Amino acid sequence: MNLFLSTWGLIFFAAVMDVIGAYVVKAKINELGAVNYSGIYKVVEYLFDLAKFPLVWFGTFLILTAPIPYALALSRMELSTAYPVIVTLNALLLIPIAVIFLNESLTIYKIIGFIIIIIGLYFIHK
Repeated sequence: MNLFLSTWGLIFFAAVMDVIGAYVVKAKINELGAVNYSGIYKVVEYLFDLAKFPLVWFGTFLILTAPIPYALALSRMELSTAYPVIVTLNALLLIPIAVIFLNESLTIYKIIGFIIIIIGLYFIHK
């Protein structure tokens, strides 16, 4: 496996796994509605309702296993480079998905933050 795939490719793969997992879980949470925090029983009941969906288990699996390819990439990269890259990739992938598929709002502040993230990644990579 060449160096690019064993570093940047694994980081990208980890970010995609995390974003897909977060999207799947959030989509089901949107279907169930907000958590009722009036008591511990209501919270536990909500979590059991959420756990009834196999897709939530799949999303949870992706979220929990995403650090594996990231850790493999870290064996060949500096943490001070890899960590900002994966955080940036998560944001860059998640914001459009949340806006398009979850109907979340796209505010001017999110757009400015998106641009600042890209500029920050440029400087970290230099």
